[in-house]
Amino acid sequence: RAVAAEAALDAAGTRAQAAAAERDIANAELARQAEAIAPLLPLMRRLGMWPAETLLAVPADPETALRGTLVLRGMARHVALQAAALREAQERAMAASGKAEQEGRILAQARDEAHAAAAEVEAALATARAHRTEAQSQEAATARAATQAAARATDIQGVLERLAEARAKAEAEERARAAREQAEAEARA
Repeated sequence: RAVAAEAALDAAGTRAQAAAAERDIANAELARQAEAIAPLLPLMRRLGMWPAETLLAVPADPETALRGTLVLRGMARHVALQAAALREAQERAMAASGKAEQEGRILAQARDEAHAAAAEVEAALATARAHRTEAQSQEAATARAATQAAARATDIQGVLERLAEARAKAEAEERARAAREQAEAEARA
């Protein structure tokens, strides 16, 4: 589980970095589009106050008025295209920002899961260490008991040997006494 959590964390980190890079690129494109349209904003403000149709009412020859109207329409189309490109760049930047935020949340969740899995591994290691320590203590106690049992066995064996020697000595003394008594009885008879 810990390995899977680490793999998920790595994958989420990679996706979050990619989303952040995509967001940065989209924001840079948005800034570039905004910079390109910025010089046209004062002109569009003036055109909003005096529409192109008012050029027809200005005292000028018809050819100049028509040329001015055509130039203004071309500029209006150009500005409209740039405004549309700006809106698209803004939408891409917002989508990239949303994706980056979502990947950031996924990364945070993966990080939390990795920390939880690491905590579980640490808990399992602590339990294993405790079991190992307990097993070592039991092993040491068993070794001490075996040593004591071996010492007692040696003592018992020594006692049995002394008893056997004492019995053999007692039997030898008994035979010697019986032989003396028999010799005394024979000597009296």
